[in-house]
Amino acid sequence: MTTLGATEGADLLDQLVVAAEQDAVIRWGLKVMEGSGLDLSLQTTREQVSGLVTAGFITEAQKENLFSLSKRERFPSWSEANNTFVDARAVGLARGGI
Repeated sequence: MTTLGATEGADLLDQLVVAAEQDAVIRWGLKVMEGSGLDLSLQTTREQVSGLVTAGFITEAQKENLFSLSKRERFPSWSEANNTFVDARAVGLARGGI
């Protein structure tokens, strides 16, 4: 709401609530957003926001305002790119731990 302004931010959130009543993906995405925020650097998030424009829930201008919050693209980590689970133990072993 800081970036969009109180009025436009509130309007956008209201539109998302209305969209969530009609679409399960939006409904659960909104739940995730409430808990951890909205990661606009993720391609899937950007596609879902673009889908809100196509469905008529938000305007193109609102979408661009949201996208302006994320100035850089998120690239996958090594573990994501290689589909490999990495935890603290694996890191410790890679660093020469026993």
